[in-house]
Amino acid sequence: MKGLEISRRFFLEWGLPFLQQQFPRLATRVAAGKIGGSDCLGADDAISTDHDWGPLFMLWLDQDDHRDYGSAVRQKIDEQAPDSFLGYRRPDNCYVVQVHSRVAYFDHHVGIHAPPESGSEWLPDTSAEEALYDIAHGSIYYDPTGQFTSLREGFAAFARDPIFRLRRLVNTCFEIWHYGEYNFCQRLAHREDAVSLHICLARFIENVMRQTFYLNNDYCPYWKWLHHEFLKIPGQQELASLLDGLVSSSRLEEQTGIVDRICGIQREMIYAEGMVENLGPVGLFTVYQGMEKKLLALREKSPTWWVEPGDRGPDPMLE
Repeated sequence: MKGLEISRRFFLEWGLPFLQQQFPRLATRVAAGKIGGSDCLGADDAISTDHDWGPLFMLWLDQDDHRDYGSAVRQKIDEQAPDSFLGYRRPDNCYVVQVHSRVAYFDHHVGIHAPPESGSEWLPDTSAEEALYDIAHGSIYYDPTGQFTSLREGFAAFARDPIFRLRRLVNTCFEIWHYGEYNFCQRLAHREDAVSLHICLARFIENVMRQTFYLNNDYCPYWKWLHHEFLKIPGQQELASLLDGLVSSSRLEEQTGIVDRICGIQREMIYAEGMVENLGPVGLFTVYQGMEKKLLALREKSPTWWVEPGDRGPDPMLE
């Protein structure tokens, strides 16, 4: 049985009745579920069972309830939870339940506790974006007030914000060109440096998958689950096959041809999304420049513009 199903049933069959009996007022206001970890993505296997897996769940409370009940709820559940459920033992290396303040949870994992109005006002850093992916794709088993679900849906919707998407696509387009068309195809393929070739290909592949998530109105997951989750995106069979061919090939000529084909696919997907005018069969650097010009025009009109750490800022070639 998958870990998420064990967790869901453990809460509904044991955890919820326990709360209703021991903390009846709290049981009408608490949200419960499981966010984060391989089990929440359906990626768990035998290796995953060594930590944070099995009969356990998470609770989210408002600030007052967390102050008044948080410690007591966690302690009582940890003391009274059964040693096993459906034949699966409770984990030895973590609490049966994590109890969070709803506001503090978002502040800690995302950096803010309410969705912003626009991608000009805020951008998540890498760890916050991975947390947002987990939040959007995790499971909520119970939320009678709907407050946690509303926040979760609001943050998930931010991934569709046009400025957020454009900023991420500008960056990934540059990276795909930089590691693909430019460095791999034009430079490293002509040098005898196998280690640099592998580094270059790895960064190219990562950014291709990241860009595909943004083109599909989503955040990017933690790197370990990037490929697992990429394979779930509808309509990416050709791209997935090319990526497999790229890593399995040992012939540079074949690899450069695959990189060129992948870059063409990414260019056409950007055109199809209307992120930049159709410039024809050009290289990705030209596509990047077109999107950067569009982004710069938006930046000049915005009274505030969030600059994330490591942001290159406007391309000096466009100023």
